[in-house]
Amino acid sequence: MHVGRPADAGLTRARVMMAAGLVVAALFGFGVTGWYDRKGPHRIPVEPEPEETAVLAAPGVPAAHGNRSVYISSESG
Repeated sequence: MHVGRPADAGLTRARVMMAAGLVVAALFGFGVTGWYDRKGPHRIPVEPEPEETAVLAAPGVPAAHGNRSVYISSESG
């Protein structure tokens, strides 16, 4: 810190500018937050895509597989 330094070295101006920047940033932040709350948008959570699970089917019965049906036969071949 510049304790004991003369004010004409720019320390006073730096402190004033830092304080002014803090005030401007706080006013902007609180203003945008207030506007957002008054506007009232709510975030809608996106539902996660369901994980693909294995579907067991009896032989000869179609089982869902993506966009097509898969027939499971009891014949080996």
